[in-house]
This record gives sequence, structure tokens and C-alpha cells, in this order.
Amino acid sequence: MGLDILVYEHAAPIDGDPIEDIDDRYDAGQHHAWVYTGFEQSARGYPIIGSDDGGGGRSLGPWMQGSGRVEGFSAGSYSGYGEFREALSAAVLGVRASAVWNDPDAYRDKPFFELINFADNDGVIGCEAAADLAEDFRQHREAVLEKWDNDVDRDWLRSKYDKWLASFELASVDGMVVFR
Repeated sequence: MGLDILVYEHAAPIDGDPIEDIDDRYDAGQHHAWVYTGFEQSARGYPIIGSDDGGGGRSLGPWMQGSGRVEGFSAGSYSGYGEFREALSAAVLGVRASAVWNDPDAYRDKPFFELINFADNDGVIGCEAAADLAEDFRQHREAVLEKWDNDVDRDWLRSKYDKWLASFELASVDGMVVFR
């Protein structure tokens, strides 16, 4: 089991109700745009219109219809994805990811914030946050990869870095990045 990512080039709110069957809904590109409470900065690009009344601790946006080019990839196992975020945080911010999680206000305007301070299992990153992340990945690529040159997993880290860069670039205009 691991973290799968779907990236849509375009996304727009659904007019009406989504398809009822969850498998059909995903196959049709319909996703509820939401984030866990506290990660709303990553939701930029779609409105937060409510919260989860069932105690799930989620900030809810609209149901979205993905369209255009669609990409998907495995971000790795949950622990592997965690290792990627740790390596990214250490390379760029000089701290463990947990430092960002424990004091998000201190890192809110730092590179990669919307990815490091995000759930590792579920949620949607909006197009505005994706645009910021694409810029972070472009701007810091050489410095990060240079720091990873001596890492045992450098080829895996490089591959994931470039996949995330391409994904955020694709979603950056009016798309979405779905964690599931």
C-alpha cells in the first residue's frame, strides 16, 4: 500500500451532484477538493466552502471535474514518501519535516511548504499552491540535487523530484493534484 497521485491539467467545480458510485466517479475524474484542517494553504486555487461535520477534521471545497491531460504516479510507500519529504525538508530548509509540522507559521512562506506540511495519504492540492510548488521545484532543483548527490537513494530521490516538478507544472494553471 502506498500513496498514489493523480494530476489533472484542468479542474472545474461540478455543477450538480457527483457520480454516486465511487469507482465510476474516480474513473470520470471527479474528486472532492478537500484538505485536512491546518493544510488550507495547500488548497489555494479552489474555495473552502465548509468543514467536515462528522469529526473528520477536514476543510471542504467543491466537487471538481478533472479534464485535459491526466498523469498518475506512485509517490511510493507511505514511509518512502515520508523519506522523500524528509530529504526535501533537510536539503532546502535545513530541518526535519516534523519541525515544519510543529511550527507551520514559522515555515509558511518557505519553499515547499505546501507539500511538506500536507497529509501523506489524502487530499487535494489546488492550482495556486501547485504553481508555487512548481516554482519551488524549478528554482531549487540544482541545489537540492547537489545535496542529494552523496545520498544512497539519490537516483530514486532525483526521479521523484522530477516527477513532482512535472506534476505541479501540469496542475499549475487551473488543475489539481489529488492524493489518494
